[in-house]
Amino acid sequence: MTTKVNFQPTLFIFMGTSSGQIGWRLKKLLYEAYGEVPIFRFLWIDIDATMDTLAQPWFSKAERVELSGMVPADVIANIKHYKEIEAWWPGTKVPAGRLAGGGGAPQQMRLVGRLALFRMFNDTDRDESFYTKLKAATQALREIQNIEATIAKSNEKMEYSVADGCRVVLVFSPCGGTGSALSFDVAYLCRKFLANENPDIISIGVLPSVIDKAIKDGTRLQQQKVRANAYAWFREDDVLTDQAHWNVMYPGNQPVEVYAPPFSYKFVVDIVNQAGYRLNSADDVYNMISQALFTQTILSTAGFTQNLSILGDEFEGKLRSFSSLASAALVFPRQRLLAYCAHQFGSVLLKQGVLGQPEEHQVAVAAAALLARLRLKDNDLLADLLANRKVKMIMEASIMKADTVAAAIAQMDAQEAQNQTARTSEAEMIDQVSRSHFVSIKKAFDQEITNLAANEGFQFALAVLEKLLQPAPGGTIEEADRLDSCKARISQQGARDSDVELARKDYARAHTELKQMDDGVEDKVQRFFDKSGWKNSFALKKRDGLTAMGKINQLTLQLAAQKHAVGIYDQLATFALGLKTILEAAISKTTTVSETLASTDLGSTKEAEKNRFEFMREIDIDFPAYYQAHAAKLSPSVFRNLIPATVQTNMATLAAWVEKSLQSATIQYAGFHFVTDLENQSLLEALVILAQKNGKTPEAYIEAELNSLVAYCQPFCTFQKNRGLENFEDVSLIGVEDENNPLLPASFRNHRKYVVKTTGFRDRVYVVQYRHGIPAFLVSEMEEYRLVYEDLRKKRDPLHILPGMDEADDLLPEQGHHNREMFAIGLQFDLIVKVGAWYYYDPERTYKTHQVRPGREFRLEQGRDKAEDVFSHRDEWVTAVEEKVDNEIEEMGNKEASLKIQRAIDAHLAAIAKMPPDEKMRKQYEKEIEAFKALQRRLM
Repeated sequence: MTTKVNFQPTLFIFMGTSSGQIGWRLKKLLYEAYGEVPIFRFLWIDIDATMDTLAQPWFSKAERVELSGMVPADVIANIKHYKEIEAWWPGTKVPAGRLAGGGGAPQQMRLVGRLALFRMFNDTDRDESFYTKLKAATQALREIQNIEATIAKSNEKMEYSVADGCRVVLVFSPCGGTGSALSFDVAYLCRKFLANENPDIISIGVLPSVIDKAIKDGTRLQQQKVRANAYAWFREDDVLTDQAHWNVMYPGNQPVEVYAPPFSYKFVVDIVNQAGYRLNSADDVYNMISQALFTQTILSTAGFTQNLSILGDEFEGKLRSFSSLASAALVFPRQRLLAYCAHQFGSVLLKQGVLGQPEEHQVAVAAAALLARLRLKDNDLLADLLANRKVKMIMEASIMKADTVAAAIAQMDAQEAQNQTARTSEAEMIDQVSRSHFVSIKKAFDQEITNLAANEGFQFALAVLEKLLQPAPGGTIEEADRLDSCKARISQQGARDSDVELARKDYARAHTELKQMDDGVEDKVQRFFDKSGWKNSFALKKRDGLTAMGKINQLTLQLAAQKHAVGIYDQLATFALGLKTILEAAISKTTTVSETLASTDLGSTKEAEKNRFEFMREIDIDFPAYYQAHAAKLSPSVFRNLIPATVQTNMATLAAWVEKSLQSATIQYAGFHFVTDLENQSLLEALVILAQKNGKTPEAYIEAELNSLVAYCQPFCTFQKNRGLENFEDVSLIGVEDENNPLLPASFRNHRKYVVKTTGFRDRVYVVQYRHGIPAFLVSEMEEYRLVYEDLRKKRDPLHILPGMDEADDLLPEQGHHNREMFAIGLQFDLIVKVGAWYYYDPERTYKTHQVRPGREFRLEQGRDKAEDVFSHRDEWVTAVEEKVDNEIEEMGNKEASLKIQRAIDAHLAAIAKMPPDEKMRKQYEKEIEAFKALQRRLM
């Protein structure tokens, strides 16, 4: 079945070292899932040139921007030559000593980060410039060839399509020296480059608690600095969101003017979630964010912002403009189950395969076959040692032609003298041949035993060795089936020294008889009267001498060969004993590995640390039952492909591999036999089986599992819960193998808070939980950020990168916000009135009922904003107004009260529409509208 997956063109930008940790993890997840997707683009910007070794393979040169190499102090010393920097550089003189360090840890200087961006904006000394790379990355998002290339990546399992629009995801920490400094500039530059595409710019901000974990051996000063930086960033973001105007000139005469906030959506991520669960380390946070972004790639931005209106609301006069997220997955424990099966089957492969007990007959056959293949049987070995070894009697023809006894004797004596020298020489050659032959035999023998061990098992190879090393049986040996038998057969059937002595005697006798043919009268008479008979007798005597001489030669070489053959058998036996020792050590190691694999506990999960968040939750699988069902069709005999051919050259190499790599290789090889089934395993189908085991319907069981996961997956941003903030917008992205799978409960298909999308992953269901509507000032520790910020500002630490921030509104709302809300509500319920130029508190409504001005003691102030301020400090009046309003609402009912407030909102909006943009009263009316809306929400 082909799964359809829809991608939205996305540029991921990672700013700073920490965000780069998220970047390479995200790229790895995407590549492993979908391969290269051309409409996904990546850019990692850092002022640090160092790069984590784990990240290096995942970022090409074109995807990396290093804003390093400049000297901040030198740039500022010559700032008159850098007009674009001078335009925003703070008027306060920054000490040169603070700039000399380049802004790195522990300085974490936002000013240096932005300075690096402007100084290196168009720099091409080492590589393409920042400007060029960013522009190329944004333009690639909607290029038709990239869209077509993405669609062309489809295969029989996955069909890819490309959604309309595009987005840019900026990942950074608002508290460091890089992302905190660059995020606004990069966001607005992306808006400029993608102006015709109306992009969604999404920010993912990693909060100080995470960075505390990331900075190893961090000092208290660093912890303070990251918090002060965070507050400065949030304050600048508050200004840019409120003013929604950016007008900056960049180097190279590159103006950027945009009327919009920097980010369409802003997420912040802490190390603790709203349920109090904690991630253990910065790496866990990086993994969780990368998993969330990975899941989000199958969803257009509209998918997680549908029906979203709360980001435009205010709370205590501040926009609820931030969101948070968390990611979790319900997984079929494929990897852990694979490891379990690999360990269990690996133990079987070793115990029953590699260490399987051999049959005696097969061992005997293998031993005999080995001797035959290596030509180690006595006849073969002697033949190889004697090959081309021969004493040539060059005077044989001359001797046979000699016509006198004296001539024959002289030539025969000369030949024997030559034979003696030749026999010595040939014996020496046999010695040399024996030495080289043993080297070859030893290597081949080692190879044979090693191959037997690798392909038939270690115990089988050991049994073959033991068979070859057995002593020869008593009596006459007919079959050469072991080394000692071969040696014994030489002793029983080979030449002896006595044979040589007998040959020498035969030669001496023949020599004497030949010589005697010319000794007496009879010889002369026979030669005269029976010339033919004498010649025949003369020839026979010469032939007898030559035959005896040849036999001496042959037996002498035979004895030499036999001696060396016996030596080869003895040396080979010693060598075989060494191989046996090596093999026994390998068997011992293999036994240990087999026992280790069998006893490794991978079938049960350890109890999670208390309050630790697990972003991968496994369904409950019976590991032993799964293994038994799938291993039943497997045979231990498949171990024959376990040991790589590259280590089968000799026993020492094999033994070294066993010592170093057997365990890991066995796990990998054994696991291979389960991979296909596990890759095809569907989580939803597994849940159906679990439902049946638990006596529940599949729909009810799956629904309960998914509901539990959603409830568990609380966003990672804590906030002050007791300030009265309510009515968040929560959306859950559910990523399943196929959104049309009928096993997915209907409650998840038809609920406005769930967005279900296809991922193509059969073994897991992803959940990304979004919570929208968090005002920045309620983020936990924000007040602590502010205290540190104020403390460092007093020490003239340059925290801001935008000019004019000293005059900007503070991020935290003004004090007495509730009391100020009650001023607006009191006006609508006629408990606060305006008489002439003055505002009054009118607890008895005398002005409303009788047009009688309240007493002087109830007078507030002239001007609506000033009157509000005075009223907000009179707690007893505020309490009285709140009680009277509550009583009246109870009498009229919530519905009528809500209509009354709506009329007030409409009247305010109508008044605002008639006001000029700079009208002072506009802001007061807008603030009062938010107070009315807050009351309306409480009436729901």
